[in-house]
Amino acid sequence: MESQKFTRAERLKSRKRINHLFQEGTRIFSTPLVSVLIPSADQNSTSQAGFSVSRRNFKKAVSRNRIKRQMREIYRMNYRLYETETKFNIMFIYSAKSIVSFAEIENAMKKILSELQKQYS
Repeated sequence: MESQKFTRAERLKSRKRINHLFQEGTRIFSTPLVSVLIPSADQNSTSQAGFSVSRRNFKKAVSRNRIKRQMREIYRMNYRLYETETKFNIMFIYSAKSIVSFAEIENAMKKILSELQKQYS
């Protein structure tokens, strides 16, 4: 049975890749999320994902970390359902000004992942 963890290899951490992502990536909007994605240069590796919450909208780190933790969990549970042949670098940005429910974030992420699957299948 394959592990369901969000592994270190799946985390988008490289500053170089993140800068390239924001310069050349495609944006997909689904309130309360915005995603920026680009096909990965290294198709032999796994897709990598990053998660971001604005410090301007959420002053307390506890709130930002909770939202990021929820987004990582939703991604971990759903990404394999929408996986494509093409590997991606993708950043999910939480754009709402208040905390919304887990279900709303999940619906938005599923919409983004299904859009990604439609475009690149």
